[in-house]
Amino acid sequence: MLLQLDQSVPARLARTSISETSGATCAAIYEQCGGKLWSGPSCCEQSLTCEVADEWYHQCVPASQPAPSPSTSTSTSTSAPSGDWDGENMVMTHYWDCNGQGCDATVLQPWDRGKYVSPPGYGPQDPKDHGGAAYGEMMWLTGAASDALSALMGPDDGCCGAMDDGAGGCGTCLLVENPDSVHPEWTAVVMKKNRCPPESAGCGANEPHFDIAVPGFDNLQYSTANICGQPGTGFDNQSQSESVGNWWTECSNTAACSHLCDKLPDHFQAGCKLFASWGWKRGNPSSVKFNAVPCPSAFAEHVSKQFGPAGVTA
Repeated sequence: MLLQLDQSVPARLARTSISETSGATCAAIYEQCGGKLWSGPSCCEQSLTCEVADEWYHQCVPASQPAPSPSTSTSTSTSAPSGDWDGENMVMTHYWDCNGQGCDATVLQPWDRGKYVSPPGYGPQDPKDHGGAAYGEMMWLTGAASDALSALMGPDDGCCGAMDDGAGGCGTCLLVENPDSVHPEWTAVVMKKNRCPPESAGCGANEPHFDIAVPGFDNLQYSTANICGQPGTGFDNQSQSESVGNWWTECSNTAACSHLCDKLPDHFQAGCKLFASWGWKRGNPSSVKFNAVPCPSAFAEHVSKQFGPAGVTA
């Protein structure tokens, strides 16, 4: 799996007072609104404010960004965690190799290697597009969990595939928080759809590790199973799948490199930009907080509709 280099970036600064400007074309939520050498919009749409991440990158965010809390949405009946984290030592990385996810291997019937690919719908999702968040989370993600996490998450849920190796955890979720980001107060819900095997770097059986599936965030130097560019993957070639995969070579955080998501096919761009807006400062944050939580029902429903016995369905 992917292990990127540590990044050193300026501390997060205060929010600016820039807001919507009459007659101007202003940036939308999570888009860039300023920074050194920036020549685009310097204002944000209504109800947004331009927050300074560092001297190079300013981003439009909700004018009042609340701390994560239980949602009042009726889309799910889950309740918030007690406040204590199950752990604060998880490593996260990112990938998108277009290959089929391990939890779907038993779903595809009969087996057809050409149909074993990842649906675009496994990319990052905005809870607001599905009825609202369950825990105040900013995004829903899927990915590959290490065996240590799978043991914590429990047996396969039944909604979203199953592993044939007995590792379990398919269709189960974690609530995560990344302190090493532009938005350390943000949380995300991550569902297991694949296994991060012990032989992969950082995925030892006793190590909590989640490799997050994000279109455009693969790294061909480390990727072991990239099939992007093949029929059915939605990508023109492999290099397109790592358009943002080496973000740390030119940006201080993922949010500052969100413009690179424009290199992806249209149907992958929104998820790429949503994840980038989190503003990871390292490619492998190692002090991620996590809790095992019930998956939001709308999230489970969405994922369950993406892949079936004949392959990608959405």
